[in-house]
Amino acid sequence: MTSASVSNMTVQVAASLSTASQNQNQTTKDDFMKVMTNVQDSKADVQAKSKDVGNNLTVAKKPSEIKQVESPTNNAEAATKVTQEVDEFAEDAKKLIADELGVSQEDVEKAMEVLGLTFLDLNDTTNLTKLVSELTGSVDNVSLLLSDSFSNIAAGMQELFQNLEKDTKFSLAEIKDVMSQVSLSS
Repeated sequence: MTSASVSNMTVQVAASLSTASQNQNQTTKDDFMKVMTNVQDSKADVQAKSKDVGNNLTVAKKPSEIKQVESPTNNAEAATKVTQEVDEFAEDAKKLIADELGVSQEDVEKAMEVLGLTFLDLNDTTNLTKLVSELTGSVDNVSLLLSDSFSNIAAGMQELFQNLEKDTKFSLAEIKDVMSQVSLSS
């Protein structure tokens, strides 16, 4: 191969690459235009469908016909009932814990004060464990958690919490909210 042939071949390869590059650019441009056209067509289709849906919408009830959901925080009577139920719940919980551990109800109240707990806080096993540990003087939480007394207290408290929610017809979160509002207003 002579230098003229190599030179000529280089020109042909360069021209060929240039043509391929132009074809690829044209293909890329064509693909881009197709995508943009599809997007524009889809947008028009979505707008047409949304207009169709919008024309068929109806309002089920006038705002004045919508009944406000009863909540203990927006109903003084419900708040009073919740407060009474919580008081009964606290008495039952205090009795359950005192009887199971063989301590007085006053001891239960004092331990709760020391720990800064309310009876509604005892739905958390950690808080219940702290209280029982305080009342029994136990430092071994593993043996405490495995004891029959703790199991009985935990099961009894779970039942008391379920009954409280059933009796008030409100969730524990709503009950706690009411009680915090009642304590703020006192």
